[in-house]
Amino acid sequence: MKKLLVAIVLVGILALGGYFYWQTTPDYTLSQIKAAIKQRDTEKFKQYVDVHSVAASIVDGVVSEPVQSMMGGNIFGKMLFAGLMGFVKPDMTNSFEQDILEAVQAGSLKAKENKENSGGAGPTFDNMSGTLNLRRKKFKSIQNKTESGESAIVGLLFVDQDTQSEFVLNCKMVKTDATWPAHWRIVSIENCADVMLKLSESQGARQRIEIQQEEVEIN
Repeated sequence: MKKLLVAIVLVGILALGGYFYWQTTPDYTLSQIKAAIKQRDTEKFKQYVDVHSVAASIVDGVVSEPVQSMMGGNIFGKMLFAGLMGFVKPDMTNSFEQDILEAVQAGSLKAKENKENSGGAGPTFDNMSGTLNLRRKKFKSIQNKTESGESAIVGLLFVDQDTQSEFVLNCKMVKTDATWPAHWRIVSIENCADVMLKLSESQGARQRIEIQQEEVEIN
């Protein structure tokens, strides 16, 4: 009986140790982010995502030269050339940060159709979500993971449910010991511009498919 009790205690300790180790992995962070969105818990979400920093990395992608070229060199490109973007980017970042948190509160990245345009500088996460049809992009798996000391790059594989095209979102994580046990936190999207270009191509392909279907129906 004594040996059995000792064995049970040892198994319990090993299981507990395994659970604490699991909490210190990037995979655990991703599971908690998913849970936070499902529970519409912004405070929990902010534990595992530096929302302001992530929003800033998205804005960097939006104002990047490749994305501006794709958008036809609009007013943001002209502002960037004129050296004015430094004044606009903080407002854009704050707008994206607020939209991300509102998306978590809604439990979905689906664009809110009735949300009024704030008229602020630059696009918002909300209208970008609608334009790029993010609600039709489904997380598939972790494509790759590279850890280096206190930082890691985790590649998240998504699939477009309309065109079946795939893209990888590279998230930078850093380990934080603000809570015990220490956990990983997403601080930026490293390939935001590339992903936006890929999503734009995917949207173009989807629109071409819809046009072809309409032509078939007409004929």
